[in-house]
Amino acid sequence: MSKLEQTRSYAKSAGGILVSEVEEAFVEYGESAFAEELLYPTDTLAQLEEFQAARPFYETHGEKQVAAGYYKDVIRYREHIAPIARTLLG
Repeated sequence: MSKLEQTRSYAKSAGGILVSEVEEAFVEYGESAFAEELLYPTDTLAQLEEFQAARPFYETHGEKQVAAGYYKDVIRYREHIAPIARTLLG
């Protein structure tokens, strides 16, 4: 199963708004924008903290979705992502 098929399958299993958000993103940015994912290694937590200098898009988007009643919580860099990164970096 391709990444795009997996994305649609997961969205469908989660139901509701996620299906429409996925399809809207595919229409707005094109499926090719989501077909490949590139991950790069980082050496230090300092590099990850640079990411916090600007609010990540997913936080502001999440706030709008919570305010609209689509989601209960917002994923936050400091609360959710940074602790995972610290643990992985040891």
